[in-house]
Amino acid sequence: MRRFLKKVSIGVLIVILAAFGMDLLISTDSPEMADLLFAKREYFEKNKSKYDVVTFGSSLVQMHHSPAVFDEITGLKSFNFGVGGMFGNEKFNIFNSMLREGYFDDTKYVIYEMGRLVDFEQMDRKIESMRGRFYFTFSDFVLLTRLIVTADGNREGKIDHFKKAVSYFFKSRLKVSPIESYFISRSLDEVENNGFNALALDTASMKDVGMWALAQEKRLAEKRIEQSRSIRKKFEAEDFLIDAYAELANRCSERGITIVFLISPKSLSVSRYEENSYLISIKEHLSERFHFIDLSNPAEYPGFFDVQNSVSTNHMNLNGAILFSEKLGEKFNEVVLGN
Repeated sequence: MRRFLKKVSIGVLIVILAAFGMDLLISTDSPEMADLLFAKREYFEKNKSKYDVVTFGSSLVQMHHSPAVFDEITGLKSFNFGVGGMFGNEKFNIFNSMLREGYFDDTKYVIYEMGRLVDFEQMDRKIESMRGRFYFTFSDFVLLTRLIVTADGNREGKIDHFKKAVSYFFKSRLKVSPIESYFISRSLDEVENNGFNALALDTASMKDVGMWALAQEKRLAEKRIEQSRSIRKKFEAEDFLIDAYAELANRCSERGITIVFLISPKSLSVSRYEENSYLISIKEHLSERFHFIDLSNPAEYPGFFDVQNSVSTNHMNLNGAILFSEKLGEKFNEVVLGN
């Protein structure tokens, strides 16, 4: 009987270990996005002394910041470190990891695309990705626990969220660097044009690709402009979120890096647009201490929300990217360089 139980226990252990192994190897995230992160990181490590400015963020940086346009306006040399899907606390942790490892020690300025640090809608998917080890650190566990405790809601819901937070932390520990180094290819061809490898390097608009009828597009754009007047100062950010961005800026300052917080236009996406509602609050709390470039207001920058400049609800086409890079360069000169 004991032998039988021992064999069963060994069998169960093998199954569990096999499941963990498959979890490490199988990614639900886009492989191209994982490749791009590691390709850009490797390329930048070898060439970082060439660049004065790094723009760091998600596809809203990857597809919108043209270094050629930005550099011509500012007279600086910039690198686009945007990677699709890299937002929220994952972006925050990857940047902090690279900062600690000295990747940006030769960099004068970092333009950091702001975003929500806690996003339950994305966590289940992102934690399973090959980048999952960046997605949920112990600091994220503490931050999420604080949010759960202070948020409105019933006790059962809070307990459920806390259980998820615990599971996220342990799952993320399985995503270890040695596994990634074996199974992620690094195509340095992906970082040509100083990192500007937009997914839609053409002038096709949403209307051209048939996503909506023109009347629907126009109504959606008008709704965004109308919301901008009521939502931009509606949501007060929690103190610990404000502190998180302040601490990030201080860590950069300690290394001689000037960080510039970027609030990107979220285009025509309702959920992504409303994400900016608390970023405005953070800007109001910290703008006297740190630099901010806010390009999110449709009333001030209607071109970013024009369907003719958009290829999807979240992304602009090449015309929009050029316009974005021009405005980013102009605001950088004004806010940071004082020109």
